[in-house]
Amino acid sequence: MEDLGFELVGEGQPGLYRRRPEKAAEVMALFAKESACNRDQRLQEAKKKLLKAIPMYDLGPLPDPEVHEPEEVSDESLERQPLDLSNQDLSGAKLGGANLSGANLIKANLIKADLSGANLSGANLIKADLSDADLSGANLSGANLSEAKLGGANLIGANLIGANLRVANLSEANLSGANLIKADFCLANLSGAVLRIANLVEARLSGTTVERARFGSAERFSPNQVEDLLDRGAVFDDRGQQKSPSPY
Repeated sequence: MEDLGFELVGEGQPGLYRRRPEKAAEVMALFAKESACNRDQRLQEAKKKLLKAIPMYDLGPLPDPEVHEPEEVSDESLERQPLDLSNQDLSGAKLGGANLSGANLIKANLIKADLSGANLSGANLIKADLSDADLSGANLSGANLSEAKLGGANLIGANLIGANLRVANLSEANLSGANLIKADFCLANLSGAVLRIANLVEARLSGTTVERARFGSAERFSPNQVEDLLDRGAVFDDRGQQKSPSPY
């Protein structure tokens, strides 16, 4: 082993060697001068000596560094992945009671689809077409429905808490009994929509078209809110005909 750049450590301790850097350098210099054949032979001899000098333990097969075992994907993690149905034609689809929570439904065609009682909480429905769709009792809390088409849709008893309905078209939609707490209807079209018994606490109606929209009893609103909505053409069951909407 000494001729390979190692020296015996201590007497009476056979098989214990340590590397001598200066000797190892000399050995490598000699290897460089020898032919490739001789170098291979000497390296094989050195390997045999080292295997005899170093105690060997069976640690099992070493993993191949080039092989990566695929991570197991549980059913639970798959269920958490959002469903991507963007741009899909789902017109007339029967999806009553379906779990579409967090689903990507951007620009999806859901005309006349049955989504009654479906879970669409947190779903992305930007520019989706839900014209004449049945969304009665559906959970749309936190859903993004900006610029969506909901003309003639049935939203009776639907949960739209905190939903984004900016610039959405809800003309002639039925939102009777819907929960619209903190829903954002800014610049949306609610013309001819029915909102009787709907909960509009903290809902935003800035710039919303409410001509012919039926809000039921005026008792649920402050006097200022009633006057503002009447000025914009809304209808209250206990306040007679609506005023002509102000051009300003």
